[in-house]
Amino acid sequence: MNFKKVDIPSIFYDTVEEKPIEKCQLCEAFLLSDHYYFIEKAFRKTEVIYEFALCYHCINKMKKKISKESLKKMENYMKTQEGFLEREKELNSNDYNDQDWLGRCAITQKDKSELEEHVIVGMFEGNQMLASIFPYAISTNALENLQSQLSEKTKEEMGNFKNDLIKPSPELEDIFTKPSPIFV
Repeated sequence: MNFKKVDIPSIFYDTVEEKPIEKCQLCEAFLLSDHYYFIEKAFRKTEVIYEFALCYHCINKMKKKISKESLKKMENYMKTQEGFLEREKELNSNDYNDQDWLGRCAITQKDKSELEEHVIVGMFEGNQMLASIFPYAISTNALENLQSQLSEKTKEEMGNFKNDLIKPSPELEDIFTKPSPIFV
């Protein structure tokens, strides 16, 4: 997989600090040196609901708790979504900009302005974003479709993982009955 490296776009910055996220949410590893890591941010319209960064090590620990069958189903789901993998070629032929890469759901192709809620996910190395299949936006409806194919045990593990990461305020509690984070 070829990666185009770009400076971390501000949409992936820490919402409160308005600068790149520096530490893994779980192990607190410093991310802006040479670590590979992922950032996930969830939005209700334009409001950030939650955000976190996880180093590659912590992602792999989470993936080990997911059954091989569920991992295969997630991979197959993404591969069968028309346009998802083709977007890599299309997008990599252009310079990075948020609207082209994150302006619509990578699964449903709906413009994010039409989405009540969506998640963006990016892959990073140090202070650079790695643009290839990542970053992408995905609607919560598409996440629900994906997660409907997973085993109950996997859903439970992902729910527990999400609960370890995110402590919602009471007014946002309803969001946390929605699909758990996924890094595909």
